[in-house]
Amino acid sequence: MTDMNKDDPNIEYIQNYFFEVYKIKYPIYGYISLGYFNAFKSLDSLNTEQKTQVKTWLVNLFNTSSIVAGDFNTIPKNISDLLKELSISADILSTPSYLFPKEDVSDPVYIPSFDNFVIFDTAIEKTNLKPLIKLPEKLNINPRKYMHKISSPSDHVPVIGSFTKQNRQVSIGVYNVADPVFWGDRYPSAKVGFDTTGVGEKKRTSELTHYINQLINECDLVFLSEVPSEYSISINDLAVKNNKQTQIKEMAHIDRDSKGNQFITAPLLGVSNNILIFRS
Repeated sequence: MTDMNKDDPNIEYIQNYFFEVYKIKYPIYGYISLGYFNAFKSLDSLNTEQKTQVKTWLVNLFNTSSIVAGDFNTIPKNISDLLKELSISADILSTPSYLFPKEDVSDPVYIPSFDNFVIFDTAIEKTNLKPLIKLPEKLNINPRKYMHKISSPSDHVPVIGSFTKQNRQVSIGVYNVADPVFWGDRYPSAKVGFDTTGVGEKKRTSELTHYINQLINECDLVFLSEVPSEYSISINDLAVKNNKQTQIKEMAHIDRDSKGNQFITAPLLGVSNNILIFRS
């Protein structure tokens, strides 16, 4: 096994109470930023000082990145609205990607596009988005029941974005693999539709491996979020077999103080991980 958190001068990890991002210096493309974002609607729950700080962080990230991708925890329209507010131009590539928990479905429900690619570099000539599991735009059944129907091991689907600039192609895979055990203890809806017993998790991670291996084989860069800590070792082994490296970081756990202000707690044992897979 290689050192899973070996420092790389071309990779910076940025973590705050609004996003957790690997910022990778990549030939031709400048910086590609891959990460996990809190829902953009949560901006409204921040106080004025925090809101100003978050927007400063986002402006800096967006203005210094050619591509930003990952789980945005929100739909493309909310990203677009914020970009307009910040006076930043970009193209948003999206596909239905999140099977959210919902008990009753009386009318067809739209499947949100949470896993997005935001393109800031106008010199990028070609773009293509490919979900490894194709979801419909609307469902007339409980989305988590549909998750089982198609044998998806996560409530998100893995998505690959391919881009070309100056005849140099880069393929990027993003996948929130879900951690219903850890997050389900804190947010009960996170475990809806999952078998969180040891047997259930073992079967689920085995099924996840199929898609993660495909991402590793097809992509130059892979970003995984909500990775169960024990499963992270298996993912590192998969990467090593494909002559790639990993950087594994604990995801932040966000709490609120008595006034409702958000902050990051100290690292928690057993917390979910963010993982970057790359070729050094």
